[in-house]
Amino acid sequence: MSNDRIKKVIEEWNETADSDWYMSDRTDEVITSIVNDPSTAFHRTTWEMIKAAFSDLKGKKICVPSSGDNKAVFAFAALGANVVSCDICERQLQHAQRIANKYNLDIEFIVQNTMELTDIKSGEFDFVYTSEGVHVWINDLPSMYKNIFRILKKGGMYINFEIHPFGRPFAYDDEKPMDKKIVIRKTYDETGPFFNGIEHHWRMQDLLNAISSSGLYKSFRGNA
Repeated sequence: MSNDRIKKVIEEWNETADSDWYMSDRTDEVITSIVNDPSTAFHRTTWEMIKAAFSDLKGKKICVPSSGDNKAVFAFAALGANVVSCDICERQLQHAQRIANKYNLDIEFIVQNTMELTDIKSGEFDFVYTSEGVHVWINDLPSMYKNIFRILKKGGMYINFEIHPFGRPFAYDDEKPMDKKIVIRKTYDETGPFFNGIEHHWRMQDLLNAISSSGLYKSFRGNA
């Protein structure tokens, strides 16, 4: 991605970082819930995968590239992990640093391009995690995944949680999916966040080919 496009991405995300959409994820109620029960920061299947991979995250070195709202970062820190939060958006990290200070969470925040991770050492982390929304601004998937592989220790684990946009309109009355009927929360065109900016729409084969060429070993687990 050219320097001009990177600058535009940074400007767009710094502006979006102060939106009502993101601020709603930074309330005391949301953060307290995560600190008290870190599992609430993850989809239930993702949480099961994390627990299957690590019975105890205390002391584990974790990197979260494109950390966004940082909810996963707060959860890992609350579990006693040594966490590095990376994002190209400095404003997101400023918000997250303020929250970490308030809740006494020891987290290192570094402004980084996920396609490069320039300031992150190779072979450093037990676990790398990315969540939904990462791929939308990435224009070089192979570079992203090669650098994720690079920073992992030998035998380290990478887990990515991603959703298909088709799922955005659906919800459950009480946000708890077990044995509940699915309801339509909004029409697809009404779901957000909304901004006119740089977006890349990748196919599954694009993601899988990039992962395959990176050195990562693939294992998939899906859940409706």
